[in-house]
Amino acid sequence: DAQKWIADKLSGFIKMGNDDAFRELRPKLDDWKLPFAVDMDATGRLAVYSNGNLSVLAPNEDGTYTVVAEQEDVGEDKSSAVVAISGQRVLVAVESGEVILFDSETLNEVNHFQPFNEESPSRAVASPDGRFLAVLGSNKHAWLYDTTQGRDVSSTIPAQGDLLAMCFNSGNELIIADRTARVRVFDPETMQRRTEFAPPLDITELTYRYLINPVYTILPKPAELNRIVNYLLTENESVIDPNESAPRDVSQQKKHPDLWTPLWSNLAFLVVILGYACWHVSRRDY
Repeated sequence: DAQKWIADKLSGFIKMGNDDAFRELRPKLDDWKLPFAVDMDATGRLAVYSNGNLSVLAPNEDGTYTVVAEQEDVGEDKSSAVVAISGQRVLVAVESGEVILFDSETLNEVNHFQPFNEESPSRAVASPDGRFLAVLGSNKHAWLYDTTQGRDVSSTIPAQGDLLAMCFNSGNELIIADRTARVRVFDPETMQRRTEFAPPLDITELTYRYLINPVYTILPKPAELNRIVNYLLTENESVIDPNESAPRDVSQQKKHPDLWTPLWSNLAFLVVILGYACWHVSRRDY
């Protein structure tokens, strides 16, 4: 929602109240197109990804913005992406799971990684001091990069596979949300926990976590099997909302659907049911 608000505000004039309520801050540019993503750093700079093109805009003294760097054809085939900017780096995580780092002043590519093989990234964040860059995948795993040491430090993040959200606060601390309603604050350098907020789960949350979710995991999933069949027959790797002309962000478009989890789930269910049926028949005296 915040990204959509910034995009709307910068892509045109918003009338709210009288005509003097807002003014155009964006430079004279063509309209930005979908897929679209934007991020702002602590200094007010903007990193804008629009239809495969990447731009950095810097604020002027009067509050308007000027394009200071541009890069075309970022990622593959103008796919959806998430972006983050801070310090000397701009991060772009594209739909295929590739993460690309650029110099924030020139937008020359610095490095690239492939931390997500089959899951698209859903959010990118950066610490205000520019040292740490992070990407949260739709598989609830996170990738964390230390720009000072120049290495991947994702293995230090707790609760991998159960992460719901993550961000950095103004003190450069990493905040992650996992389980159902637990929020924890960590020092990203040492990954020591600073604070934890874990309110007791109510009956609805307990029911979902310990009953509904486990039952859903073990029960067969015909819809997931149908999606796998369609994927194998048509080689259509993306799942897009038919009401959208283009995906607004990578969370709405997923590459490489999970093939094995539904198959193993259905196979386990069949083995249990058939095993019980065989045992039951063997115990009956016909």
